[in-house]
Amino acid sequence: PWPSLTIYHNTFVMREAARDVAMGTTGSNRPGHERRLFNNVFLHEARLPGHLPSDPALDVIEDGNLFWSPLADSKQVASLFAKFRASDAFTKSRERYAAGSTTNSLVADPQFQRASNDINQTNDYRPIKGSPILDAGIAIPAEWPDPLRDSDSGKPDLGALPAGVERWRVGP
Repeated sequence: PWPSLTIYHNTFVMREAARDVAMGTTGSNRPGHERRLFNNVFLHEARLPGHLPSDPALDVIEDGNLFWSPLADSKQVASLFAKFRASDAFTKSRERYAAGSTTNSLVADPQFQRASNDINQTNDYRPIKGSPILDAGIAIPAEWPDPLRDSDSGKPDLGALPAGVERWRVGP
């Protein structure tokens, strides 16, 4: 595995049921291989799985991420991080990340321009006005590459495309 892995400003969409809410991005780690996961959107088209936090000794920190499934109910939305945020593992995460892992993460409908699970439809994963992903991110260090940083006014938007950016086109 890589010595460290930093995953930020992405939009992940999973059609099948996932094992954990972060779609495996925080798993399979080992001591000395830090992992950071910031300002991403995880859209689960199937059920919303549980949050499976990593052992604090593995140095995995995630924050400023949004998790959603159209199948999520209000109980899941309200409780996804509750057990972890009340745990010793959360307290220990503050030793490496002052705010604490998941502190600024949320569970909400990202309100994209268009997000359909119909494979014949064209999706547009940019946020609409009033979306909870607008200005919901945490500051990313200036030395981390971000080609869209200057296109994002205010606090960082979550996901791959900030508000007002044209979506990328591939093909004719």
